[in-house]
Amino acid sequence: MPAPAQKDPPPTLRTFHTRDIDEQAALLDGWNQTYNQLSGGAFSGELCEAALGHVYVFREKTNQSLHQVGALPDGLVAIGIPLSIPGSAKFCGQSCDGRQAHIFSGSNGFEYQTPNGLDMAGLVIPVAILHTVMLSDEFETLALHAQRARLKPIQPAVQQKLRLLLTGAVETLQSGQIGAAAPALSGAFAADAARAVIACLSPDDSEQPLSLTETRCHAVVRDAQNLVLEQANTNLTIEDICRSLDISRRTLQTCFQRTLGIRPAQYLRAVRLNAARRTLKQCGSVTEAATAWGFWHFGRFAQDYRAMFAEAPSQTARTYAARRTMDTR
Repeated sequence: MPAPAQKDPPPTLRTFHTRDIDEQAALLDGWNQTYNQLSGGAFSGELCEAALGHVYVFREKTNQSLHQVGALPDGLVAIGIPLSIPGSAKFCGQSCDGRQAHIFSGSNGFEYQTPNGLDMAGLVIPVAILHTVMLSDEFETLALHAQRARLKPIQPAVQQKLRLLLTGAVETLQSGQIGAAAPALSGAFAADAARAVIACLSPDDSEQPLSLTETRCHAVVRDAQNLVLEQANTNLTIEDICRSLDISRRTLQTCFQRTLGIRPAQYLRAVRLNAARRTLKQCGSVTEAATAWGFWHFGRFAQDYRAMFAEAPSQTARTYAARRTMDTR
């Protein structure tokens, strides 16, 4: 008899304040950390942690310069992005200035000499979740780039996306609007987190343009759009399109940029916003409509919805709820 499917743990949000470096080091569960204080003065630390499904997000603030060492278990990828790094710092022997991703996971463990006042955000995600959104050509490359702790230079757009993801997870849990939508929300967040990690770990080949003709680009975009139309009731992803068309993520990106002047993710987001509007007209629940189409940050969903349709999603819900009431009379 098959084992029952494992349910995601419920979302959690917790904040800790410490006055002791050993207590602070122990807060990141499973990291096997040791902290030593390097600068003089009383220590003050804070850790805010959020868990959505099996993805763990954290934000750690420390007021003193520290020497940190640690190691994570196999099967996890952990990446950090400094929100504020007001001084000299070295990560695994490399100088860091806030423009690099900090890869904490890896077989060699990590070493971090931090400045006073470090504010670091990060996430921990199981490799198994990464595999759900990875394409066949990405496995070997990403395995190579994730096998040791180090600094990884990343493009500003990738860094900003990761920052928004990390801060957005906390904001979503703080909103208190999740309720019964928790399973769908956790799944959508995990997929977005996995894509952000893949973008972070992937080599930067933006300076090497692909050799694609205008005809080829147009054909790829046309096939992608047809696929979206054929599966209008399905929340299609970039990965679904790439697998169906047997192309790489970069090829799809290049074709959309050259043909339509937008990224495929922007196109799919517009499609999902329209689909969410149609769902909202039927069900009347903003939370249900948003999570059904992969929007896990309700504040940003409302902003994007208003920008697209010139009204708040709650207004759409009220308008069509009133129409349904009139129709039943």
